[in-house]
Formats: sequence, C-alpha cells, structure tokens
Amino acid sequence: MRQTFLAIAIIFILPAKVFLAQQTDKNLKATDPSPQNAIEFILDAFDRYSVVALGEGNHMNWQAATFRLQLIRDPRFPQKIKNILVECGTSRYQGIMDRYIAGENIPMEKVRSCWRETTQPVIWDAPIYEEFFKAVRQLNRSLPKDNQLRVLLCDPPIDWSKIHTREDLENYYNERMIARPWGKSNIRDGHAHDVLVKEVLSKGEKALAIFGDAHFAKPDIELAEGFFGDYLRGNLMVQLGHSHPGSALSITTHTGLKEIESSYPEILSWPKPSIAVLNGTRLGAIPHGPLHLEDFFDAILWLGPISTISYSKLVYETVADESYFKEALRRDKLWISQFQSTLTGLRKEYLEKMEQTDINGPYLGQKPPGMMAEIFAPDIVSTGHGEFCSVFSPEGDEFYWSIAGAPFPVIAVMRQTEGRWTAPEIASFSGKYLDLDMAFTPEGNRLYFCSRRPLEGDGPPTGHTDFWFVEREGAGWSEPRHLKGPVNSEAQEYYPIFAQNETLYFCSTRPGGFGGGDIYRARFANGAYLEPENLGPTINTANFEGDLFIAADESYIIVTCYDRQDSFGSGDLYISFRQEDGKWSPLKNMGESVNTAANEHCPMMSPDGKFLFFSSGRSRHPDYSKTAITFGDKIRMMNSWGNGRNEDIYWIDARIIDNLRSK
Repeated sequence: MRQTFLAIAIIFILPAKVFLAQQTDKNLKATDPSPQNAIEFILDAFDRYSVVALGEGNHMNWQAATFRLQLIRDPRFPQKIKNILVECGTSRYQGIMDRYIAGENIPMEKVRSCWRETTQPVIWDAPIYEEFFKAVRQLNRSLPKDNQLRVLLCDPPIDWSKIHTREDLENYYNERMIARPWGKSNIRDGHAHDVLVKEVLSKGEKALAIFGDAHFAKPDIELAEGFFGDYLRGNLMVQLGHSHPGSALSITTHTGLKEIESSYPEILSWPKPSIAVLNGTRLGAIPHGPLHLEDFFDAILWLGPISTISYSKLVYETVADESYFKEALRRDKLWISQFQSTLTGLRKEYLEKMEQTDINGPYLGQKPPGMMAEIFAPDIVSTGHGEFCSVFSPEGDEFYWSIAGAPFPVIAVMRQTEGRWTAPEIASFSGKYLDLDMAFTPEGNRLYFCSRRPLEGDGPPTGHTDFWFVEREGAGWSEPRHLKGPVNSEAQEYYPIFAQNETLYFCSTRPGGFGGGDIYRARFANGAYLEPENLGPTINTANFEGDLFIAADESYIIVTCYDRQDSFGSGDLYISFRQEDGKWSPLKNMGESVNTAANEHCPMMSPDGKFLFFSSGRSRHPDYSKTAITFGDKIRMMNSWGNGRNEDIYWIDARIIDNLRSK
C-alpha cells in the first residue's frame, strides 16, 4: 500500500523534476529553523491569518491523521475557528455532512457517499477519513450549538455514471477549467476556492483547510507534464494569493521529500509534532523544482522521519458490497489504476474469510441445547481464550460477546447477512480500551456497555468502569457516548440490562450497599435515568452480587452470587421471582443443570426468550489421565474451549426457568 501510494505522491505533491535543481548560495545566508509546538503554532496563526492551509503530506498517512485529531480536540480550537475545509468529500452531499456532524442519525451508507462520490476514487475509503468526520461529530456533541464546527466538502460534483472512458474523465476536467482575471484554474481548486470565499471569507470567518500539499504550493508553475500539468494549475493557494492576498498560511507536512533529512539532518532531533517557519532558514533554502522549499510553503510540519511514517489500509468494508467493489475498480482504472491490485486482493481475502465461516441459520447455525447447559459455537465463539458476556440483537441478526486477556477485554461481533454469518471481528467502537458487558435497549437502537475509556480525548484509561453507549447509524454505530446522570459513579459499574419499560438494572460497588457489589435499578423518566435504588437485602448480601439478567416484564431476575452456602463453586447463577405483592422471592440456586464448581456468570436471554446464555470456566477434561499426556496434548487442551482456565459461552433451554418457578 505504502509503495503504491508514494507513486501518486510524486505526481501530485513532489514531482521527480523537483529534485534536479542545483544548490545556490542562498543556503549560505540562511539561519537554522526554530521548531515550535505544532498545535500552539497553528492556534496562534489564526490570530494573523483567516486560513491555515495544513497540507496532508502523502494521503492516507496515520501520523498526519492522528495530529489532525489532536488539533481539533484541543479545547482552544473551536474557540478560534468553526470551519474545516477538506478535499476528501463532495460538495454534492454537503447537506448530509452538515446533518451528520450536527448529531442527526443518518444511515452510514448515505454518509459514506460524501467521500465515495468524489473525483478521486477509493482513496478516501481509508478508515482515517471516516474517523475524522466521526471525531468532529463527537466533538460537536460537547459544544454549544453556536460554537459547533462545520466541515465544508470542497470536491466538485461529478456524475460517474456519465464517465465511461479515460477521455470522458479528461474532458470532465478540461471542460471545467475556470477562467479567472489572473488566469485559469483547474475545477477542483477553483471549486474549493469558491466554497472558501462564499462560506467563510465573505462572512468574516476563519477556516482550517486540509488538502494534499500540491493544493497549497504558492507559485503557479507547471508541476507535471501534459494533462496532470493543467490539472494542477491555479491551485487553491495561488487563487487565494490573487483574490485575498495575505489571508492564508501554507504548511507542508514532511512525508516524502528525502532531501530534507539529508540536507538538514538536525531535523531528526526535533520533537514530534513540531512546526517551523521556512523563510530565511536552511530548510527553506533546500531546492524544490526551479525554486526553493520556502518559495512553495510558509512552514513545515514535522511528524518524524520518512522511515517512520505509516499508512492506513483499506478494510473489508470497502469490498464487502460487490456492486461498490466493481464500481470502485472501474473508476480507479479510469483514473490512474492506483488501487487495482489492492482492491482485488482485499476482495479475494474477504471472500475467503467468508467461506471459512460458512455459517447459516439462527444462533450461528448451532444445534439448540436441551435442559442441560451445552457449549455455544465451539471453535467459532467459544475458543478457550476467555469468552464471556454475550448478547444477540433484538432481531437476532447480530451477536456480540467479550473476549478477555491481554492487552484488555474487547467486544467482538458477528453479523448475519443474507442468511450467512460474517467472520468474527472487533466491534467498530471497541479495541482501544477495556470494553465489556453489553446490553441492547428494548427497541435495539442503542447498545450499552462498560468501559474504562477516558471521558474526553484519547488519553489513558480511567481507574473504574462506567456505562457508555453507541447509537444505530445505518448499518453501523456512532461514536461511544458516556451515560450522563446519577447512574455512573466513582465506583465500578457493571453489567447493564434493561426491562421493557427502560428501567436500567446493573451491578455497582458504590458505597452504601450491603456488600462488595450490589444490584441496583434506575427508573427512566422524562428522557433521563433517576437516582439508582438498591434492590435490598432479599437480593443483596454482605458478599458480592454481580452480573444479572432482568425479564422484560420484570417478573424474574437472574443474579450471579458469590460465596453462598449452597453454591456449587466460586460463582453461581441464582434466580428470584416477582411475587404478587411486588416483592422479590428469596434467590434460588439454578442447580447443576447450569452451575458447576467453576465460575458461572453473565446471564443473558435470547431475544425470542427460548434460550439462556451464560459464561462458565468449567473444564471438559477429566481431572486425571491413565496415561501421561504429551506436551502437544497439553498445548492443544489449553488452546481449546473447555480448558478450565479461561471461560467459554454456554446455553440452555429457557424452560429451566419455568421448572424453577414451579418448585
């Protein structure tokens, strides 16, 4: 991927002829540049400029993407500006983007049209661009409406259904060259200039612009031969120099010009990220085409040596839909055939993975259990690596579960598409912090879970678990949001579960309870959760009551209880039924059909009410062997389900509940 993309960078950003210039005595008169904190530099620049043009360097690089997220998440950023201009989106769908980052629930397939229907095929499918839009959306949730950021999509509209040949594509560009008083401009930069003037500068506002570096080069010179030479003429910075002189600061991101590191090796010791002014410096004096680097850009962003720059890769989602995969191939071939091998290879890998998980039918194609608990989805979900806390979506077409172990527990998912289940993968909202204990709201448009993620930004985790949730956005999920109100505390909150009336039941170690962990409920009223109530001594004891399940009608509750006298092991599942007077019956051990000497916990009912799921650390192997096992035997046992060391997911016919009710 990296090697492929650097080829296009030479055309658009750093042409080969750039490197042919000869050194002049200009370098002898230059001084050493002064690196400054990059975020401070940009924020201060908005005091002097209406536009800070931040070049991306080579498209798709992780380091620049990470820096942009750090920049917009700085609390001072929305106080300075409210507009962000990007080339990775078509103005045709500006309305969709406005609604999305304002917080509306827009199907993600519609949102993705913003970057998939641009003049530049495939490239914006790299996950870092979608992550940027999601980050702005999440940031806006914390800002007053008048201070919320707006992302302006600057790529001109294009109808790919009318582009059938390379000639059609070239005609699209050539016929749309824009005549200006100072000369012609290509359609992409001309359109971006007009958006910037209309939506920002004419209103007296300011903007951060994020494009490839070639769009921010100051001199209007031919950077490439033939079609691409015209394609790059009259770029955004050149036009601003004529229409609004002195309004913009141009920053290049160092990702491709090796001469910078060889000509000025002192840069290798700069802190990351840093920005330095180029004018009058030894860096600015480095030859760049017929001129010098300082003639092209005002400043340079340092994110590390070229050898450390890494690139975002396309993901299965890009090729999962066959129609989009074929159309992306077609468009890319008409453009410069940059992603042909990447797309076809990724599609082949995706199909092979789908075939490996040729699983059909409800409940991942598993044979339903009887009245004794059985392993669920062995070698698919239950692998012996620590699987626990499972839940199906209300429609039964998604299955989520937690996986324990290093570096921290995460949430995994499988989805049913056209009857067949996809391969397991980490849920879109998980994978960065400790995440576990999921539960759907009754209508299924929210998924709650426990996490130690920080309340803001990407810092270190907190020391306790809180409840977070994600909301449906088309076929995907929103960014995680922290549950506001009295439910979360400074203690540990675990295992949320909802009754049909949206009352939230959960476990908490907050002070004031009966034991180490107690069961609470929080009623839902007027759009918010009320102060949690302890379920009292019938349910809670001086020991630890943990993971639980509540019936939709609150007619029974299943609780994980520890260290009770009638326990089979360390933790067992107990059940209590709601009595006619509204009180709970004493908790009853669910018996040997469910419980063992191992730890049983994480109860959850299937959405149709037919099966009870739970987690168990039981072993399927005998506690002795007539013949000595081999080293290979030991490793195979430890790496399979039922190893007695890690937990797996089990299920049992839910009629066991009716049997216990009648006793």
